[in-house]
Order: sequence, then structure tokens, then C-alpha cells
Amino acid sequence: MPQDVHAAVDRAVDALRHELTAFLQSLVRTPSITGTELAVQQLIDAKYRALGLVTDRVEATRALLEGHPAFSDDGIPFDDRVSIVGRWRGSGGGRSLILNGHADVVPAGDHTQWTANPWSGDIVDGRLYGRGACDMKAGLCAAAFSVQALRTVGFEPAGDVLLQSVVAEETGGIGTLTTIVSGYRADACIIAEPTGLAMWTAQSGALTFRITIQGRAAHGALKSRGVSAVGLFMPIFATLERLDVERHQRYSHPLFDDPSTIAPISVGVVRGGDWASTVPATLVAEGRFGVFPGE
Repeated sequence: MPQDVHAAVDRAVDALRHELTAFLQSLVRTPSITGTELAVQQLIDAKYRALGLVTDRVEATRALLEGHPAFSDDGIPFDDRVSIVGRWRGSGGGRSLILNGHADVVPAGDHTQWTANPWSGDIVDGRLYGRGACDMKAGLCAAAFSVQALRTVGFEPAGDVLLQSVVAEETGGIGTLTTIVSGYRADACIIAEPTGLAMWTAQSGALTFRITIQGRAAHGALKSRGVSAVGLFMPIFATLERLDVERHQRYSHPLFDDPSTIAPISVGVVRGGDWASTVPATLVAEGRFGVFPGE
């Protein structure tokens, strides 16, 4: 690309700064915890259409995915699990590119621990705050506005450029998997996750697991007659922790500085019992099993 075109793109990006910021605020102010992404996806869909892209709504269904070896069931109903794909058609003869990002975010947790509304999108000292601002609605904006800047200066790609806003990245990746199964392909893909602008060419994965333990209920005063599902879970949890350490002692990768953080095993949810004076008969634990690059 000639230097004068580079300069023109830089000017176009600068000119779009306020519009980009306002659009990012609108995305952050639209909560999209995994499983409830539809409202924010409608905003993304409208943006892609405003850019003049050919836009598809790609719906994830169990029938489409459950036979695929990469399918990880996050336990969330498949209602309205819609990913958006916008295609900027190339003039022909060039290589194609996917710019991929996810619209879902993790829960905001205890709101009292936030200094402001977690969905505020407020700008303080040059930084935009809110759940999902960094991971990764800013990345979705960067992808969309990069296309807008290029179109502003009259650039035409030789190959197709596909913008993808996918669902369910935080819980197993059925959004991106749906686009793959549905036939969306390109010669290369850039995922605009926050990396401090470093380029990463390797990535760990994750599977979601659920462990259900059955004990035997008894009144707490007759504890010896019951079997505590919590007690049964404790050695399982200790074994998972030990497995996590042992896996990382055996594995290394040249692109990861700290091998202990590449693909951890983590238990994130534990639910057990139904009454303080009852030996708990059931416990359900859910977690994340990290998958090493190439594993």
C-alpha cells in the first residue's frame, strides 16, 4: 500500500475517533452476558449494514453442532444464539481475511465492588469503563471501523473481508464453531482480543465441564447416617488441583513466558445442599479445563 494511502487511512481513523468511541459506549451499555447477546448483536448487525456489507445472521443450533468434535455444551439454551457475519466483497484474485470478535461478556459480579455502574461506558481520564469494554467490544469496534476507514479513502480489497461478531466465546465457543460449520472460510483470521497490541500466533483453548456427585441425605443431627456430597467432592477438587500442577510441569511452549498460566484447570461454580441442617445429598461443580496449544 503506497505511503500516501497509509497517510489517508491514518487521517480517516483519526476522523472516526469520536464516532468509534460513541459506538463502543453503546455496545458496553448493552449488557450481553453469555446467552443474552441478541440485543448487542442487533447493534452490530446494523453497523455492518451501514458499512454496506452483505450481512448474515448465523444461528447456533444443537442439531448443527452436537456431532462436531469441537462442540462444548455450555448448558445455556440455544434460544437467540445468533452470530453476525458481514462480508466486504473483494474485486477478485486476492486472499481473504476474517476479522473475528465476540459479543458476549462474563457477569459483572458484585456491583458494590465497582466504583461505577458496570454497564456505564463512562470515560474517565481517557479510558472507557464497563464490563466488556476491553474483552472485547473494543476489538469488535476496531474491526468494524478499520473497514469503515478503508472504505472512506476508497480502498478496495482484492479478496473478501469478513467481519464476524460471535456469541458464546466465554463458555465454549459455539458462535465461532457455528460460522465454521456453516462454511465461512478465509485464508487468514485476526482475532482482536486484547493483547497489548502484541501479535500472538498460538492460543490455548478451553472446555467446560460439569461434575455431579450423589451422596445420601440425613438430618445434621444424624450425620453418620448420611453421605455428604461435599465431602465426596473435596478429594476430587484436590485431585483436579494436583492434575493442574502436574500438567503444567510436563508442558512448555516457546510463545508463553509463564508455562503455569497457559491452560489452567479452574472450578468456577460449586452448588451443594439445600438446608444448613441437612447432610447434602447432591453437589454440582462446573469449571474450565484448559487445552494446551496443539493438544
